[in-house]
Amino acid sequence: MKRATPTILAKVLLVVGAAIWHAWVVMPQAPVGVLVGVFPFYLLILAWDFLRLILVVPVLLVISWLAIDSGIGFRHSTSSTGAVALAVQSLLACCVVGIAIVLRVLIPAKKGKRSEGSTP
Repeated sequence: MKRATPTILAKVLLVVGAAIWHAWVVMPQAPVGVLVGVFPFYLLILAWDFLRLILVVPVLLVISWLAIDSGIGFRHSTSSTGAVALAVQSLLACCVVGIAIVLRVLIPAKKGKRSEGSTP
């Protein structure tokens, strides 16, 4: 049986934690809010291996800050602006993941000790 790596466990805990947070924030008013709120975290997990840890940690912190800030606002809101805040938070968080992916594409990859033009 294959042993789970710490990275896989971190990804699973991230999604479960995000789902629990958003379930607490929006239930029972808008169950679909859980899916909207967890989507940026799911995108981050999909891009995790590509982004590497150097970009995953800052993106995770920004997404979490947005989630907590809008979630607390939603819990204390008596109007529909709280739901708009959750939707905007999700959109902004998805944009943060997208920007991190673009930055990762623009950062040149480290070349090996041998360059392509050198002789063996």
